[in-house]
Amino acid sequence: MTKVTHTITRRPKKTNRTIKTCCLILLAGLFVCVVVFFWSQKIPQELDPNRIALIAVVGNNYIFRGNNPFVTKDKETVFAYHELTSYFNNILSQQDRNLLQDYYLVDVSLLDLDEYYTMKKEEQFFAKHPDRGRVMNISTLSPSLLFKRSPHSNRVTQQITERYSLWVTNTLKQIQEMASRQTDKPIIIYIHCNAGRDRTGFIVAGYKLLFHNVHLSGVRLQNVAESGRNSEGVYEQAIYSYCLHVKQVYNKSNDYCD
Repeated sequence: MTKVTHTITRRPKKTNRTIKTCCLILLAGLFVCVVVFFWSQKIPQELDPNRIALIAVVGNNYIFRGNNPFVTKDKETVFAYHELTSYFNNILSQQDRNLLQDYYLVDVSLLDLDEYYTMKKEEQFFAKHPDRGRVMNISTLSPSLLFKRSPHSNRVTQQITERYSLWVTNTLKQIQEMASRQTDKPIIIYIHCNAGRDRTGFIVAGYKLLFHNVHLSGVRLQNVAESGRNSEGVYEQAIYSYCLHVKQVYNKSNDYCD
């Protein structure tokens, strides 16, 4: 009778230690990522009526800009729907326009991943009150992709800048298309970021450059009047860069971006 023997190959101890070390490194890296994510969350600003401004009137619909649409009530951060309505009507009354009774709110939110919890609160509000409106999140706003536009940029940089400019244009066209809809009640589009200045200022400036035929100098003056200060450097340059795109594609005057 032949005796069959089985040889068990044991993994070297060194290999086991290497695998364990790699697993520990991965777990540590995951832990660091989670900590950084929570630590980097921005503190949400409260709704400031001084940051709210009327940008455009399209038929019976309105486009406003402002900052984070949240207030604190009973130590809880809540979506400021009624406060927004009051501030909108205050502005409309000053301009002798029809006041809002019932309307559909399109919340164009420029909040990013470092404002994740505020984004979720926006989504939860409209999920609970779908009759009041909806949220349109634009969290891919990257003005740095427009920062390096110049006649001397290399081909790759120019292509990236051009593609991003087209993305901005398509986003602005979506906003304009929503504002142009005629429904049984007014549509209010509220464009905002956390502070209502830089990201909001960029989108609003782009909208005016594209649809209102406002020259760059006028856009900058209006931005200061509406937000209280100039945009930060990267956003200021991004506005200029997008102006060059609009000027080229839509055959604007030579002094459009002066």
